[in-house]
Amino acid sequence: MNNFEQAFRILVDELQDFEYAENYCITLSHGKSSADRKIVAHVLFKVFLNSLDKYPNEIKAALLSLLCNNEIEFDFVEVLQRLPSHWSLASLSQILLRALRTYSYTQRAAKLESSLIRVQNEQLNIKLSQLKRSNTMINEQRQCKHCLQQFYETSCAVYQDGIQVHVHCAKKYKQN
Repeated sequence: MNNFEQAFRILVDELQDFEYAENYCITLSHGKSSADRKIVAHVLFKVFLNSLDKYPNEIKAALLSLLCNNEIEFDFVEVLQRLPSHWSLASLSQILLRALRTYSYTQRAAKLESSLIRVQNEQLNIKLSQLKRSNTMINEQRQCKHCLQQFYETSCAVYQDGIQVHVHCAKKYKQN
């Protein structure tokens, strides 16, 4: 990743362009993994928090806008721990709603993924048991149904009705 923290500081501290900083965060996050998107968002979040004393009202509005933006991913546990404790719950209601929705979505997605994996495992177990049942055991007592000789080779032909014959007997029988 590039040195975007410095760019965020310039946008927030020097230019005071909070909306552009948020848009830049979205642009940087585009096409990245979820973990990388969270890193970028948390860097901007920390830059906003560090500048909160300089421009309290503007930064608070920018933080609320940032945290309510659905295009930006956050770890809300970390966010809620870092927010100033003197902020009212009423001002944080939208953030809390988004955090609950995000958590609920994550939990449902994990359950769904777990269920899909369980179904896939069951399907694979069914296929495996079918394959195990279709195997044919050949031992020294088994005899070819055509020549009535024992099987000394490891390969044989099995007809659809389950009859086992030597490969060479199957070729002869097919030719006749």
